[in-house]
Amino acid sequence: MHAGKRLANSKVVAHDLRRSHNGLYAFTLIRPAWLLGMIASNELKTSAGVLDGTEPANHDLSVHAGNSVIHIGLHKVASTTLQHSLHALRPDLAAQGFFYPGDDLPHPKQHSDLALFLHEAGEEKYRTAMDAILRDFRNLEGANLLLSGEEFSSLLPAQIEALHRDLAETGRQFRVVLYVRNLYRIAISAIAEHSKTGKFVAYPSRVIDRRRVNPSSILSHWEDVFGKENVIAACLEALPAETNIVSHFADLAGIKLPAEFRMIERNRSADPIASALLSHLAYEFQVSHHFFYRSYFENVRGRLALPRMEDHLLGTADKWVADVDLSHPKLVPFRDLLRSRPTASPPADASAESAVGYLRLLGKTLLRTAERIEQRDEQPKRSRRRKPPIEIGGPHRQRSTRR
Repeated sequence: MHAGKRLANSKVVAHDLRRSHNGLYAFTLIRPAWLLGMIASNELKTSAGVLDGTEPANHDLSVHAGNSVIHIGLHKVASTTLQHSLHALRPDLAAQGFFYPGDDLPHPKQHSDLALFLHEAGEEKYRTAMDAILRDFRNLEGANLLLSGEEFSSLLPAQIEALHRDLAETGRQFRVVLYVRNLYRIAISAIAEHSKTGKFVAYPSRVIDRRRVNPSSILSHWEDVFGKENVIAACLEALPAETNIVSHFADLAGIKLPAEFRMIERNRSADPIASALLSHLAYEFQVSHHFFYRSYFENVRGRLALPRMEDHLLGTADKWVADVDLSHPKLVPFRDLLRSRPTASPPADASAESAVGYLRLLGKTLLRTAERIEQRDEQPKRSRRRKPPIEIGGPHRQRSTRR
């Protein structure tokens, strides 16, 4: 019998954490805030529809309520925010019967390393890490498994099957959820992300041309392994205004978030001009984006509106957005949301005052970045020495820090 079909008939209760021990979900989430007003005014009702052939597009979670969940992407769809939040919630999750692994991988706040290890020629690292996760999971009787890694969306069919075989040993039921987001927002976020790396100068056209996103293919590959009825697509733009990726994930898994919990937002981006400047500095001088971003956001509370630059970047992404395959039936209800071109703010009148103000901000950012570099270089080399890499699955695993 098909592996996915064997899991299809399980019935789980959404929020009854103590009685239900089955249900493993993998998903990808999408939603930019600029469309919330249109959604609230019902201007985008035509984007609503079927997610998996059975449920309405209002993201009613009662049909898919369960305990164990796998988040598989996409890239640039608030994945880091979700992962940092779940990692911070580990004590609360454990008290509610959830296991979010955090000690068995080089990057303890997320689980993309499992997918990266599967991509490698040999599977020794994957086998060691997965065995450690499964061993820890078995030691927590009655626990429910939570995994999050956007690299899961890059797995090929044979690799998805290998992951499924291992996760089936938990005895939990599996569902796959893919979160998606407006494609223009993904493109702009990708440009900002590549500006940090220093591997190449992140000219917008170059970044976008290198971007390969095929959510239709991803859904089909996971359906072939887990079963069509067990794979869900969710669009961030279609979620209720009061719902974010963390609260949506919590509802899906049946997690009760603490009343005092606040979502840990990560991966903020600088404005397009500052981001382009950072790309050149990182490529030529290996300037740390951590130093640059800290200095930038000391002077800027939010992202500056630069409408002419934003409109230029959106135009650069037009062809790429049009070429992304959204033919899968579970994506058809969201096509308008995913392809809608955001409207840049009306351009302000250019003036010497506005130019001077922005140049002063850049000047403060650059000076403070230089100070941070000098302070780093003045520290004794011994105190700046990197920690030894984590020993995957070793007897004395230590937590690594992301750099």
